[in-house]
Amino acid sequence: MVKSIHTRVPYFKIVSWNVGFNKNEDPKFIEVNTYNQSTELHQIVNSPLFGKFTGEIIELSF
Repeated sequence: MVKSIHTRVPYFKIVSWNVGFNKNEDPKFIEVNTYNQSTELHQIVNSPLFGKFTGEIIELSF
């Protein structure tokens, strides 16, 4: 689902997709967050979001 939706925002290389599931376990789109709203804050508060790919993702961000 997210891969098909992402084609609608091709100008963003990195986004954070918030998806929930209903009682039938069907995915439901909640919202999308762009770079400054998601990745940066998460890594500061928690830890590297992308594990061993963190360096590569950071390079893509710039």
